[in-house]
Amino acid sequence: MIRLLALGGLAAGVWLASRPASATANKPGGLLDGFDLSGLKIDIPFLTGGSMEAPNQFYDKSLPRGIRNNNPGNIRKSGDAWQGLADIQPDSAFFSFADPVYGIRALAKIIRNYRDRYGLHTVEGIINRWAPPVENNTGAYVNAVAAAVGVGPNQPLAFDAGQMRALVSSIIQHENGQQPYSAATIDDGIARAGWA
Repeated sequence: MIRLLALGGLAAGVWLASRPASATANKPGGLLDGFDLSGLKIDIPFLTGGSMEAPNQFYDKSLPRGIRNNNPGNIRKSGDAWQGLADIQPDSAFFSFADPVYGIRALAKIIRNYRDRYGLHTVEGIINRWAPPVENNTGAYVNAVAAAVGVGPNQPLAFDAGQMRALVSSIIQHENGQQPYSAATIDDGIARAGWA
């Protein structure tokens, strides 16, 4: 009910704002007598597919899900309170982040946890945990990422800056069919995850 009243009020405001300024301003006895609305700009994102808290991008189905959600690793929802989560979470299965750098940070943080908590030091170990064979063609995923990083699937990683950028970028590429982020954005997300 409140939403309907709010929408009704917004619709009235849009109607008033869309009328020529001469029809509403400075007319004696008018509803908005003495108010000049000629410079009024109304921006109501949720009426055009977005929300007050989320960019319209969250609702753009032409974008891959991970890019749309600023979650390029396609991290599933869980009890984790990730830094940089969007105020609203429009996707029922995957987290949405306020900015891609936070999604990249989460991806890099998970890789760090795989290394430190689970002793996973190879592309095969990391991708087998990231994208289990019950849901994915993990063999193809491992081979694509290993090739992009420039290592064998079972070769221990150095986890240096170059390998981390290549690892994160290739996971983003495989998850989304594209990797649209600059090296600076990737590096920023990795640094925010605590990689030196």
